[in-house]
Amino acid sequence: MTKLAKSQVARRYGRAMFDVAHDKQQQESVYEELIQVQGVFESVPELGTVLTGAGLKNPEKEALLKPLLDAASPLVHNFLQMLFDYGRLNDTVAIIDEFKRLYDEQTQTVYADVTTAVDLNDDQKQRLSAQIAKRVGAKTVQINAIVNPDIIGGVIVNSNNTVLDGSLRTRLNHIRQVLAR
Repeated sequence: MTKLAKSQVARRYGRAMFDVAHDKQQQESVYEELIQVQGVFESVPELGTVLTGAGLKNPEKEALLKPLLDAASPLVHNFLQMLFDYGRLNDTVAIIDEFKRLYDEQTQTVYADVTTAVDLNDDQKQRLSAQIAKRVGAKTVQINAIVNPDIIGGVIVNSNNTVLDGSLRTRLNHIRQVLAR
């Protein structure tokens, strides 16, 4: 039997979980719950390895997993139990990333790193979010605000491997280049 690559496992299991949540009209609640589960696996990076490795016997692994299963909704409980049964808990973070990608695609949510010279207030973030959403065709833009005084002024938006650089520093550098010719 061929061992699947982590990306293939993530795509298959993430899609399957997304489809089940969609069919049961529980995408949002499952999304929120999976973010919490992912947080557990990210805060204890060796957890997936311990739960899938040969270092512990199954009853010991089940005892470690029990608090997570007990706190989960029936749908997420069954999902985690299936990952345990198939030895895929080591892939949990990647699987949840795929679920989140599908959820964001369905809800037309985009993430953007926004760099400014000064802190943005909530109103400025909302207006910028609306402008970015309009430009990229999204319903929602989640902004990660970054302050970097070196850009002098303006905004740099980095989203989906696209950079929109409206910083004063870049404009000044462009003027310098034109004048140096």
